[in-house]
Amino acid sequence: MNRELEKLTKWVWSNRDRIMAHARSMDTNVKPHMIRHSKNPGVDMIYNHYCGGGGVAKCPTQSRSKLNDRAARYQRLILEINSLLPSSRLKIQGNEYVSTNNASRADVIMMRFEDLSDAWFHFKKSNQVGTHRIYLNIKEAARLRAFASIARRVWDLSGFATSKVAGPGETRADTAVFYFCGRQSRDAALDLITAYVRRHPNYFNVEVPKLTQKVRGIQGVSTADEPPMKQLIEFKNNNGEIVFGERSVNQSFGSYRSHLMYMALEKTYGNCRYSLFPGSYYREFKKQVERYFMAGGINPNCPSENSVEARQKVPIKFISSAEMDKKLRDLERNLKYKRVH
Repeated sequence: MNRELEKLTKWVWSNRDRIMAHARSMDTNVKPHMIRHSKNPGVDMIYNHYCGGGGVAKCPTQSRSKLNDRAARYQRLILEINSLLPSSRLKIQGNEYVSTNNASRADVIMMRFEDLSDAWFHFKKSNQVGTHRIYLNIKEAARLRAFASIARRVWDLSGFATSKVAGPGETRADTAVFYFCGRQSRDAALDLITAYVRRHPNYFNVEVPKLTQKVRGIQGVSTADEPPMKQLIEFKNNNGEIVFGERSVNQSFGSYRSHLMYMALEKTYGNCRYSLFPGSYYREFKKQVERYFMAGGINPNCPSENSVEARQKVPIKFISSAEMDKKLRDLERNLKYKRVH
């Protein structure tokens, strides 16, 4: 198991009672992760830790006029970036504010600081679906300047699909993301980005998102495969039997991994909950994390990578618990994973 994944696994196990209490706050008589199309507070708790407690840094000490000034500066730069990128289509994505492609100048200008700080700004070149990502952790003071410079460098590369940058106040380890169709295109862009980071190291923070592959020799840059387009699910069928299946879905890199870790925890938790020595079940939990990652199309020894099959949209297939156990045993027996230290 990858070291960082093992560290996250230990955190989940240490906080298992709190995570399960959060999950069971849902008004349901079945296992929370079996509820399709519903958010699971237990998964959200793991995902929040995965993000490093990131989120928008509130500014209660700043006056409204200063916040308005920050907002106006950000709005001006977002519009300037969009005008500099040939044929760019701007999309605004936030919890409370979502625009379609080709957001207008008015869409940006009308946003308050609170709207901006909660938003991601997408600059789309094409409708192609990326298969590989580059994450950047850019300091806010240089965020839009660095993002614009890098976007202009990679925009004309064959295989570049889209990019996004976070709003003001965001403290996550991935404040900008670039998406590419193919490893060759991603690697060509990485050469350009590496050269830029080496010239401007002070623009970047050190941290990178958990479970991504850190780029050696520079700070604040990492890579990963696009999250699988299918999600492993488990629920009760009409006969009351527990079955496993896969559904096609768009999902984030961290949320799917949090989803799989929660499923592994729930698989183990029932056995250890009333044990005199619950800590002794950690080894079993770790094994279940590896198994669920493999079943979900993710390499537990290099969790930034997916299997080729995991990137393909597939029809939903349902198998019994016994069939799933056999599938997991076969994966453990047959698949050889690259060890990452």
